[in-house]
Amino acid sequence: MNENENIKNNDDSYYNNSDWLYSDIVKEHFLNPKNFLIDDEKYESDGKGIVGSSACGDMMIVWIKVDKKTQRIKECKWKTFGCA
Repeated sequence: MNENENIKNNDDSYYNNSDWLYSDIVKEHFLNPKNFLIDDEKYESDGKGIVGSSACGDMMIVWIKVDKKTQRIKECKWKTFGCA
């Protein structure tokens, strides 16, 4: 990848690669998040964890689905709120 190459995001916007200070894998996950839950009202999970405080503005929620037979997590989704 050319360091001055423009990178296309999922939303069809572009980001100039030369402005990025982190590794390519961090950039990929930042620009194209994985396992991010958009519609949490319809998502059926087996467990949910919340950390942070809405009072200060930073929160993270994690939802999991567990394989009943193996008792292992088979899916994990997340959502964050705030400025950090």
